[in-house]
Amino acid sequence: MPAETKAPTAKSKRQARPRFWVGPLVAGACFALGYGITQRFVLIRSGLQTSEPQSFKARAFPGESLEALRLRHGENGTLQADVAAKDKIDAKASKQADELKKVKLAKELEQRKVKKEAERIAAAAIERERSQQALVNTPRPVEDIPTLNEPAPAAEPEVPVMVESVVVEPERAEPELFVTPVEAPPAP
Repeated sequence: MPAETKAPTAKSKRQARPRFWVGPLVAGACFALGYGITQRFVLIRSGLQTSEPQSFKARAFPGESLEALRLRHGENGTLQADVAAKDKIDAKASKQADELKKVKLAKELEQRKVKKEAERIAAAAIERERSQQALVNTPRPVEDIPTLNEPAPAAEPEVPVMVESVVVEPERAEPELFVTPVEAPPAP
C-alpha cells in the first residue's frame, strides 16, 4: 500500500468545485460583442446620410414687453420703485410680528408662574397632610392618658379628654371549601 493506492483516494476526496461564474461571464461577453457590432453598423450607416439640423422658429415671449407697457401708459422715464413705502410696510409687519411674539412670551411666562404656584400649593398641602398623619400616628405617652379610677385634680377646671379607643376584632379564618360532615353517613 505505498503511494499508488493513496493517490486516487486523495483525488476522489477532493473534487473540483463548481465554477458558477463561467456561465454569466460567457453571456456578458456575448452581449458586449453584439452591442459593439451593432454600434459599428449604425455609425457606418449614419455616415452615409446627411442629417439636417433642426431649427426652431423664433417666437415672442408670452406677455407684454416693457416698451409696450410704457407706450400704453404714456411714461417715457425710468421706472422707480417706492422703496420708502416698502420699508414702512416691512417695518409695520415686523413690528406686529414682534408684538405677537411678546404677547406669546408673556402668556407662556404667566402660565409658568401659575404652574409653579400650583405646584407650590400642592407641595404645601402634601406636607401639611403628612404632618397631620404624623401627629395622628404617633402614640401618646402613658403618663398623658388618664386612668378611669383616678379623679381629676381639683385645681384645674374639668376639660373633656378624648381617649382613643381601639376595638380589636378577632381575625377571621378563611372559609373552608371542603367541610367534613359532623355525622358519618349510615353504613349499608
